[in-house]
Amino acid sequence: MNTIREQVLQIAIERMKRTTHTMILEDQQLQEPERQKMLQAMIEDLVREMPKDLWSAKS
Repeated sequence: MNTIREQVLQIAIERMKRTTHTMILEDQQLQEPERQKMLQAMIEDLVREMPKDLWSAKS
């Protein structure tokens, strides 16, 4: 399970980077506590969904 969570974490961080970049461009950036909550929610969603491309996604 740790290996899965590590892979999910890498995917979530990459998605978060793209989302954060867009939010900065739109002057809607989140504070650190909100970013951490968003990251945790992404991780939980990915673990629950287990997308088919989990292992083919760039980490």
